[in-house]
Amino acid sequence: MEDQKEEWNICLARASAEPQAIEAHIWEKETLSGGVGALRFERCVFRHCVFDTLSAQKSEWVDCSFEHCVLLMADWQDAFFRRCRWTACRLNGATFAGACLEDAVFERCTASSSAWTQALLKRVDFVDCRMEQAFLDGLKPKSRWSVRGCDLTGADFAKTALTGQRLDTCTIDGLRVEGAELRGAVVSPVQACALARLLGVVIREEGE
Repeated sequence: MEDQKEEWNICLARASAEPQAIEAHIWEKETLSGGVGALRFERCVFRHCVFDTLSAQKSEWVDCSFEHCVLLMADWQDAFFRRCRWTACRLNGATFAGACLEDAVFERCTASSSAWTQALLKRVDFVDCRMEQAFLDGLKPKSRWSVRGCDLTGADFAKTALTGQRLDTCTIDGLRVEGAELRGAVVSPVQACALARLLGVVIREEGE
């Protein structure tokens, strides 16, 4: 797969030398390295790729997909995404802090300890993802996003409104909130008891 790796390096070099988008490329089963800076990617597909310490701050991604990729500790701080999809990817420790994501989907991904602080999520869906200890605190007020079937154990939602979120479909043990964030969230009776205790509410059974 040396041809694909060389193609990747050439694309980065050309786009860095002359401002232009990297368009309509497919990379498969390759280990890709090198910072992409503030480059723009359009209609690119990455399948079974390993990104070696991806540094992509302020980069732009439009109509791109990542399938079964390893993106551990990827740095997408302040990046922009539109109509992008991540499927069965490993995103542990990745940062999307301050990023803007529009019409994006994360499905069956592992994103433990990932950071989304101050991100703007516009129509972003997380489906069947593992996001233990993730930082989703302080999401921008105009964010519109959803979680379904996700493991949010120990996730930090401080100052992020959870109104309308179907937390009853998720695992939320040890959720980190200040209290007001839960207003309007949908939880199961068992979860409600656990959250009440988490917030210091004493629950007494009848007859006690």
